[in-house]
Order: sequence, then structure tokens, then C-alpha cells
Amino acid sequence: MPSRLLPKTLAELFFQAGDCWGDRPAFCSRVRVSASDVAKEEFRAVTYRAWRDRALSLAAALVELGLEAREHVGLLSDNCFEWILADAAIQFCGAADVPRAADTGAAEAVAILNHADVRFLFVEHRALLKKIEPLRHELPQLQKIILMREDEGLLPEGVFSMKALEAHGERLRSAGDRSVEKRIAEVQPEDLFTIIYTSGTTGPAKGVQLTHRAICSQIKVIPFLFATSPTFAIRDGDLLQYTRPQNDLSNRLCVTHTPHDFKNHFETKSLQNIIHSNSESRARGKEKALSLLPIWHSYERVFEMLLISQGAALYYTSIRYLARDLLSVKPTVMASAPRVWEALYEKIMMQVASQNFFQKKLFAAACTAAQAFRSANQFFKKQKLDLIGESWEGPLKGFLWCLGQWSISFFPFLVLDFLVLRRVRQSIGGAFRATISGGGALPPHIDLFFHNIGIRIFEGYGLTESAPVLAVRTVRNFVLGTVGPPLPETEIKIVDLVTGALLYPDFSRADGGRGRRGEICARGPQLMKGYYKDPEGTARVLRDGWLHTGDIGLMTFNDCLKIVGRCKETIVLLNGENVEPLPLESKLLESPLIEQCMVVGQDQKHLGVLLVPSLKGFAEHGIVTTSLSALLKRSEEVLPILQTEIRNLVSAAHGFKSFERIKCWRLLAQPFEVGHELTPTYKLKRHVIAERYRALMEEMFRAY
Repeated sequence: MPSRLLPKTLAELFFQAGDCWGDRPAFCSRVRVSASDVAKEEFRAVTYRAWRDRALSLAAALVELGLEAREHVGLLSDNCFEWILADAAIQFCGAADVPRAADTGAAEAVAILNHADVRFLFVEHRALLKKIEPLRHELPQLQKIILMREDEGLLPEGVFSMKALEAHGERLRSAGDRSVEKRIAEVQPEDLFTIIYTSGTTGPAKGVQLTHRAICSQIKVIPFLFATSPTFAIRDGDLLQYTRPQNDLSNRLCVTHTPHDFKNHFETKSLQNIIHSNSESRARGKEKALSLLPIWHSYERVFEMLLISQGAALYYTSIRYLARDLLSVKPTVMASAPRVWEALYEKIMMQVASQNFFQKKLFAAACTAAQAFRSANQFFKKQKLDLIGESWEGPLKGFLWCLGQWSISFFPFLVLDFLVLRRVRQSIGGAFRATISGGGALPPHIDLFFHNIGIRIFEGYGLTESAPVLAVRTVRNFVLGTVGPPLPETEIKIVDLVTGALLYPDFSRADGGRGRRGEICARGPQLMKGYYKDPEGTARVLRDGWLHTGDIGLMTFNDCLKIVGRCKETIVLLNGENVEPLPLESKLLESPLIEQCMVVGQDQKHLGVLLVPSLKGFAEHGIVTTSLSALLKRSEEVLPILQTEIRNLVSAAHGFKSFERIKCWRLLAQPFEVGHELTPTYKLKRHVIAERYRALMEEMFRAY
């Protein structure tokens, strides 16, 4: 039995998963056990074979209903089993889905469905159907709607029950209908798998066209559980293909990548050496994951494709049930946005704050010992962030210092890890083998905290346009402050923001161009086909086969990618200084007094910030209120505390330059919310916030 399926198309993946993983639990949904006890719920699983067969039946009915190969099917739903069932059926028909969340606004839904030429539309429940029905006169191309859940009773004309279609398709297949198998065989790697409309952090949403080839390339090269990292080499400036030595079976992965300064030649091995490892297969079958992020987001989708390719079990959860499900499911792997890790961090710190004096001191001692021990270990493994290229004196001094630090902290760490930190890990499940963060920048203090307590977060980087992963940390390249090395088969270059000149890789320099900051450009099989019906937008970001990400970064001397900011987020002050807001915002969010913030200052003399204060944080300072508006009325008490906090955080002591200091700020009476000021992965929609608070910002800068 294979340990990972490597299909050419997603239709092939879904079909093969039913055969290969058979009766393994695939998708686990929460169901109510007792009608009388609404609080009593449990997870019930659908096996891989049952999911595949049900999807084939649904696909057969869709084909008979008139769904053509390669057309675009709308899918408005949140995370649930019915979503992945509908998606599989759409792929089996040879069509491409156009997914969006169930809470998508009416105007946005109309714009997307019309732009994508949608004739068939899946909707999750009746509430959503009631929102779509009055809009049908604005949707001239829409012909058929399939209701995924709550489909009992009479349905309007042109609306079909997914359950009824599935039953009809089962009868068709029992009678010998094999039209679906023919459709599956006709799907090509270059066919569209999906059109994902971007969340629009810097402007209107665009339809990103992702092919089967793009997604399958991610399945092929992303190291599941992130335990591997490729070895790279250069020869006369050419890109080569190398792997690790034969004694490291898990790393025999052929890679093409940006060159590195090594001359070692390792034997290249076929991917089949990984594919048919039965011992790995048995291990993979025990993997359990939580589905938390929006399923229509490319990050969560690729994560789930990885799980399917390895026969893992996926449990559907939500923010509401996350704490409970971490303890009951005990997931071994989870993908999430930084905000989830921030919430878990806050939960842990609240638990610590409720302890007695001795327990608090014990926790602080455990964290101190863990940081000393793990920091020394990072140095010995050559995993300390290196932005300048250390000379031999630096590593020698560092070695002696870390050796002493390691020796002193070793025994206290072992004892305190067992007594204290082990219990902290158990409080959030205790079974993690890999935790992944993406969809936004992970705050450094959150990253460091979880690393120190023994939960390593494998932060990755990518865009919807790159399906999405371009780089991710691995066990061998776990460098805090970076997003790890670029994926195999992915090329990265850094270009000057103004001239477009190549900064990395630069073979005319001894350092190869490492440490030089510029726009990140990427090339590889995972790149999008282009924006749907937008050749001009496509030409702006895809040039000569390279995706211009709009992100600013550099390649460290550890050969890991470090993200600095976004070109469009860069604030240019009147004096010409360029400021990246993300490091400032990350530092401000370390304060328990600040819930959310956005740094502003384009074309101003200095920087300002819009702040959403934390009710909980100010309550600990004796300022207890029940709402943000009530807190703002006590500005005479609040502002001096915030002023001290901001000046302490954004200071030279923390590495900030004089022009990066925050000179003015305003408090907001409403938090940033998903669907308005935030994307589904909690990224700031800067253009939306700037427009909404334009008058307040103008007043703030005038008043200073």
C-alpha cells in the first residue's frame, strides 16, 4: 500500500483514495447523539470508500442534469462533509468549482457568480438559499441550484436536493451508467481545478485559476508533517537536482531549487522510493487533523488534499469548539491562521494568571530554562537566524556561550518540562506532531513561546496565486523568524523594488545575494494559470514565467526565506523613508492592552496607528468596562497607559529606527471583523480600513 498518492489530477486522487484507503475514517462530523440532550454530541466518520462512492453517484446525477466538462460550478458553503462530497462530485464530472463562504454578501456573490459564468450552484442550507433566490433575476446564467443540507420539504423550481440527486445517481450507476468514469479519464493536468476569488486585502477580488497540475505539484513536494528538507547544490550557476544521502529514506526527494554554496554530490532518487514505504503508510493512517480554516481558501484546501493523499482522518471543528476538540480528538496535525495561535497563547496565559504565586514562578522558571536550552540547541543545529553571514569568530564565541547555556539549563529544563510544560502541551491536545501556520505573519513572541514549550509551529508562505505554498519550515530547516526554505521544484529570486535588478541569487557576489532585501518572485509548477477574464491583471503579476508576489523579503544565510512586508503595504513617509508596518504591528500586538492595530502614515511626516484596545488588558490595570465605547470615555486614564506601552514597545531597545517611532494614535470603538476589515484568515484589509477611518486618520495627523 502506498504512503502517499501522487495523482496527475484531483479527480484521480479522489477516485484512488476510495480504493487505497478503503474503510479508513476520512471525514468526521459532529452529530447530536440525543434529541433530548442538545449538549451531547460526538464525531461520526465517513470512510474513504463511502465518500468516493457517494461522490460518484452524485456526479452521475449531475452529468444527467446537464453539467458539462470544464464548466464552472458555484459552491457557497462553510466547512462540512457535504462540501467535500460536492467538490469530489464536481471534479468527477470534469468541471471546476468556484467556492466561497456561506456568509458571502449578496452583492459579492452576484458579482462572482456572474463573472465566473456559473450555471450550477451548490448552496449549504436554506438560509443561504433564501438569500440567493431573490437575486436570481440578477443571475441570468444561473440555471440550477443544489441544496446541500436541510433539504426536507418542497423546494422552489430549479432547486434540487443533493441527497435526492445522490440517490438518483446511485440508481443510475446500479443500472450500469459509467459516464463518470469516462469524465474522470478525460480530465487533463492543465484543466482548471478551481477558480478562487481572492479575499482582496489590497483591492477588488480576482478569480485565480488553479489547475490540477498546480495542486498536484503541492501534494508531490510538500513534506507532510514537515520532517524533511532538501539538500541543494550549485555548479557553474546552474540549477541542479540533488537529494539527501541514501541512509535518509524520508529525504530522497528530487528537487529543483535556487542554488546554494555546496559542492557535495548526493545520489538522486526517484519519488517512488517514498511512495511505496509500507512502514510510513501505517504511520500515516493514524494521522488526525482538525479542519478549522475556511475550506474555500487555497491554504486549507491544499492541506486537506495532503490529508487525502495520505489517508488521514479530518475532523470538522470551529473556533467555538476548538478548545474541546483539541482535548477530545487529540489531533496530530493542524493547519491554522496566526490568530488561532494567538488565542491559544492567551488561553494559556489566562490559566497561568489564575494560578497561585508559587505556580506562576514555576511556570516562568520553566519558560526561562526552556528558552535557554532550546536556543542553544538551535545554535548547534545551525538554525539560528543569520542575516549577515557570521565570520568564524562569531560562531566560535556563540558555540562557547551556547555550550555553557546548554550545560546550565539542561537539568532544570528536563525537570521543569516534565512538571510544568508537559501539562501545558496536554492542555491543548498533547498529541501534535506538526502544527502549521499560514495565511498571515505569525507574531514573533507567539512563535517563540510555542517553540519553547515544545510545540513547534511550521510557518509557511505563499499566495492563492501559487496554490498556495512557496516555502515552509521543516525539521531540518526550522529557523525562527523565517518561513523556511523554498519548496522543491520552486525557484525564488529577489529583485530590486525600483529597478527590478536581480539581487538574489547573484553569483558575482561571495554571499550569492543573501541578506539583500527586495520583492520576492517565484517560479514553479504550482503557479496559477492567470486571473479569469483579466489578462491585464495577469500580465502585471506573471511576467516571463515569474510570479511577482508583491511581498518584500530576503534569503537568509541559513538559506531560508524571511518575509519583511508587502510592496503595497510599504508606507512612504514625506522624508522618503520606507517603513514596513508588519514588524511594528507584531510588536504592538505583544501588549496585552492592544487587541488589534494598523500602522498608518503614507505621505505623512511620521507614523500613526489605529488601535482596538483590549477590555481584558485594561481590566487588569483596574479600568473595568463592558464595551469599547465605554472604555473610550475613560480616555484620561487609558491614554497615558497606552502612551507608555507604545513608547516602550516601539523603541531603539527593540531595534526600531527613529523614523519608525509611533507619534500619534487613535482608539477605535469597534473591533476589526472578518468579512469587513479582515479576510477569512484574519489579515487586515488595509484599503477597507483606510477608507472607513479616513476622516479619523486625517484628524489624527492634523492634531499632532
